[in-house]
Amino acid sequence: MSVIQAPRRMLGLMYRICGALAGRPTRIPTAVGCVPRFISEAVRYRRLTTDPRFAIGFWDLYPQLLDYRDQAGSADGHYVHQDLWAARKVWKRNPPRHVDIGSRVDGFITHLLSFRTVEVMDIRPLDSSIDGLCFVQDDATHLGRFEDRSLPSVSTLHAAEHFGLGRYGDPLDPNAPFLYLRSTEARLGAGRTSLLFDSNRTRTGGFQCPPGVRSADHLDAFDGLELVSFSAIDDDGAFVPDARLEALRSCNYACGLFEFAKPEAGPFPSVA
Repeated sequence: MSVIQAPRRMLGLMYRICGALAGRPTRIPTAVGCVPRFISEAVRYRRLTTDPRFAIGFWDLYPQLLDYRDQAGSADGHYVHQDLWAARKVWKRNPPRHVDIGSRVDGFITHLLSFRTVEVMDIRPLDSSIDGLCFVQDDATHLGRFEDRSLPSVSTLHAAEHFGLGRYGDPLDPNAPFLYLRSTEARLGAGRTSLLFDSNRTRTGGFQCPPGVRSADHLDAFDGLELVSFSAIDDDGAFVPDARLEALRSCNYACGLFEFAKPEAGPFPSVA
């Protein structure tokens, strides 16, 4: 090994170790406790290996120290439950056109792409060649790319509460969430068209409904819509179907799942 290669390989090993703990600093003590087991098993594996193609050396180590005690995966929390909740709603209604505003592509959007095409809007660019994903880069507070009453189905998951804060390069505007809600309501078409929306309180304790919504029967922010269903994800990451708004106000980080619809009777508008 050359003098140059050794520091590079050491940096590579350190990078892999740090990457295994990224986002989970509170579990560093657990990871440290698993180091003896990792070393012991690495030595045993080296002794058991008879095929040189699968032999390991010191620089091949890639410790995943938390996997010893982790479960098989994550089956709770906001994104798991909200993505399934919304995807099932879209699958059941099967609208001729569905537009999503700002939801996670590597979560909810990929759920939808397994059975339909999706139009995705975000203020940030997106490089993607995935079949069925039609991307539009624009400001969601105005939705200028869409005509009024032209959309049969719209979703926004864990996104609208960030609008106007500048985090994603959007203009600073304290009224941005309200502008977005009004714009979306105007773009929903005639008939039983739907809006799937979620919101959560992140600054202070207590559950927060969409702006202006104080109870299931008081929808100040959605004058032209009616609340069809409401579910939630509580502080423990558990899904609560048919939830009650008042029962969640004591939560610190609950997530509400709201399904709104335009009440006019009639079919979805045709799509060319």
